[in-house]
Amino acid sequence: MTKIDRHARSDSATASGRGLGRKLVALLAVAVASLGLIACGGDDEKSSGSADKGSQPADKALSKNDYLTQVNEAQSQFAAESQKLDLANPKGPKDFQNKLRGLVPLVDDLTTELDDIEPPEQVTAEHDSLVTQLQDYKKVLQDNLKGLGGKDQTKVRKAAGAIGKASSRFSNTFDGTINDINAKL
Repeated sequence: MTKIDRHARSDSATASGRGLGRKLVALLAVAVASLGLIACGGDDEKSSGSADKGSQPADKALSKNDYLTQVNEAQSQFAAESQKLDLANPKGPKDFQNKLRGLVPLVDDLTTELDDIEPPEQVTAEHDSLVTQLQDYKKVLQDNLKGLGGKDQTKVRKAAGAIGKASSRFSNTFDGTINDINAKL
């Protein structure tokens, strides 16, 4: 590696980290916003009472409203917690890496929460797809986090590109699945 003035390299890394962070944050924000697209509306089915997961009998699908309530509660918690990470303002690639490390357990928690919800029968396949999409997205994050913190700019760009591509793909597929759920309910 060619020696570069330490100050110049630091400024460059910071600038590229902020640019990278802003691009990925925009994609992550779209992904988070997609979760909120499930609309609450009138339901012809009777609500099973409380939307509390703990009161749901095993293997009993939720009513439309209870399902939508539980999914919206899960995504709201995810959005609130991910907002605390301040992904939009990384101080550089290493800081962005650390912030994304905080995102992984949040994605994992959301995956678990959604997996624990028993959807109405007509959207079971779509709901299962949401869980799979989150699992796949988390794997890409985990597989590429290490590359963001290294000094090898080629590896940093490769990791950032993989995360950016996965974020875009996740956002699009998750949004499409949410639309499918809304259309069926």
